[in-house]
Amino acid sequence: MTLTDYARHIVDRIAEGSDRDMLVRYYVVSDARGVLAAYLDNPGSSGALIECLIDMTRCDSFDNVCAATKRLREELQRAIGDAEQMISYRVDCLLHPEAGFECPEE
Repeated sequence: MTLTDYARHIVDRIAEGSDRDMLVRYYVVSDARGVLAAYLDNPGSSGALIECLIDMTRCDSFDNVCAATKRLREELQRAIGDAEQMISYRVDCLLHPEAGFECPEE
């Protein structure tokens, strides 16, 4: 699934009367693995999460592992937040299209 696919599902649920922000958060929390995969596959994503994962392979001491784990957790939280914002933006784009403006490509 892409971030736009998540947004489409949310738009369908909004039409049924559900709360937009609650739905965006629900999808991000309940399917964090899928949302992160879609985020990383998106051209607008940051490569910092991948860099943190690669840094984990270079750790050679307990202190380095602890520091790398902390950076990875922080970057993971940032990536999830970015993905949530990207989905939210796509929901807005689908709900309120503007002439001459298209939703981001994936």
